[in-house]
Order: sequence, then structure tokens, then C-alpha cells
Amino acid sequence: MFAYRVGAAFGLKKTKHFHELPYILVHLDKPGIARQILNEFDSRDEAEHHSLSVHFCSSVKPSLRQHVEAIAPDGSNLSKELQVELTFLEKMPLDETPAEAIHKDSSHVIKKFCAGSQAFTFATVRLQQNLTKAESALESDFALAWHSWKSILQQPRLGVGLKHIKMQRPVKLTKNEFVRKVYRLDQYALEPWETLDPREKEKKKSNTMFNRQVTW
Repeated sequence: MFAYRVGAAFGLKKTKHFHELPYILVHLDKPGIARQILNEFDSRDEAEHHSLSVHFCSSVKPSLRQHVEAIAPDGSNLSKELQVELTFLEKMPLDETPAEAIHKDSSHVIKKFCAGSQAFTFATVRLQQNLTKAESALESDFALAWHSWKSILQQPRLGVGLKHIKMQRPVKLTKNEFVRKVYRLDQYALEPWETLDPREKEKKKSNTMFNRQVTW
């Protein structure tokens, strides 16, 4: 019984958003839903709402609000405009591509290259993303990093007199550690992309040294 209650509570929590805007709009013809929708919409600033909610409930922009306000408490008295809109919502397909596409691509790579490692699979799936991020982070140095790609892990070193000297220093890593760091596996997958930009690290070091000088 306890397991059932926990499962039911978890299910309600996972599906809670279906009872909120904009998903609840599909139930406009149900008793009491129209007033609930308008109250929820008016409880927050209009800029915080989804464009679909604004299309139905906005009191500032052209919308279907007057049709929603005209709905009876029992859900009747729907205008033809609202009936058409609800038909579109009811027949709208749900697209789970953002959540499932990465699984599909990974499965395709694994089946095609069955002997490939996990790093190879991730690198293949993330290739376009990695190239885009690398170009924005390295800019003109990308060609250098491509020909000697271990330099991606090498960061500028702070020189004497607070001068930032671009020096390539050797990074001693095991092969497995190197692969995890380049392909962002394990704990490295949690690092935000901004921290990989050498310029950001230079700024942080410079600010730290400046604050120390001011304190002294």
C-alpha cells in the first residue's frame, strides 16, 4: 500500500504541468476550467507566459480572451473560434525529439560501430556541437588546436607583474584521464562550457590578484 501511495504521488508530481498553462487550455470546454485558466494567467505578468497562453488569455494583445470569458461555468457556450482552436490543440502531435533524439543518434552510432568506445560514441554524436563551441572559445587558435589537439587542455599562465603570458605548458595526464577531459565524460560533463574558455580563466585570475593587492 505504501509503494502504491508513493507511486501515485510521484505520478501526480510528474504530470502536474499538464494541469497548468499552457497545457490545460485543451480542457477549456470542461466545467470550471475557463475561470481557472484566467485566474492563473492573471496571477503572473504576461511576459512570463507561453505565447499560446497569451494567444488565448491576453488582455493587452489581440487574443481570444473575450471568447474564454464568455464560456459558461459548466463548459458550454463555446464560440466557433474557440471550437476551431480546441480542435487544433486536441489533434496536435506531441514531439519528444528534444529528449529522445540523442538516444536515437547514440544507438545508431553504436550499431554502426559496434567496437567503438563510449568516448567515440559521444564524440560522434556531439561533433557539430563541439566544433561550434570550440570555434567560439578558441577563435583564430582553432587551427592550431586541431593540428595539436592536446593544446586544448593547456591554459595560459599568469606571468610576473600580473602580465598574462600565453605559454603552452605540458599537461601530464593518463590516456584515460585525457579522453575523459576532452570528451567531457564523468565529472567533466558537469562543467559549464564557459569555464573552458581560457579568456574567462584569465579574467578570474586577474580579478583574484587585483583583490589581493587591494586587500594588502
